[in-house]
Amino acid sequence: MPKLSENELIDALQKGDEAAYRLLIHKYNSMIQNVIYKMVEDQDDTKDLSQEVWIRIWKSIGKFRRKSSLQTWIYRISIHSALNHIRKKQRLRLVSFSHSDALESTTYAESPIASGFDKMDQHDQAAIIRSALNRLTAKQKAAFILSNAEGLSNAETAEVLETSVSAVESLLIRAKRKLKQELLNSYLSE
Repeated sequence: MPKLSENELIDALQKGDEAAYRLLIHKYNSMIQNVIYKMVEDQDDTKDLSQEVWIRIWKSIGKFRRKSSLQTWIYRISIHSALNHIRKKQRLRLVSFSHSDALESTTYAESPIASGFDKMDQHDQAAIIRSALNRLTAKQKAAFILSNAEGLSNAETAEVLETSVSAVESLLIRAKRKLKQELLNSYLSE
């Protein structure tokens, strides 16, 4: 398929052109998987959610009104899917915890064995950072990931999250403040 402008690609997608859909997948699949993984931090959930995002894109491309860029729209669908998944898992955890007398066992990532103290230290630092990120609210985490990990501007992040730029700035300030405190607490407790 020849290179298409965004409008030509959208037109082809809205006509049900499967080649255009394959082109869209080629162009955006890694972006979708990356942003979802950064939000949910689980390979299997990432694969499942990515497939759900593609199905949602396929079903709703006909309703796409071009009020934002195609990339922003795809980010929005991806983030909303991840946020819904996180909320669902939190509700299940609360229900499971409230019906259980004992804490469920926690699965920890395997620590490197005999691979040197440097790798263990890096692994521990990464775990501390992931843990701190997971203590953010879902919206704070989404704003932080879109802004810092994905490199979106505050205006682009606001468009994806369907909020104002000032709300994104507030989310980022609170996220950074909370991350700083969580990381400080982690290092002080060592």
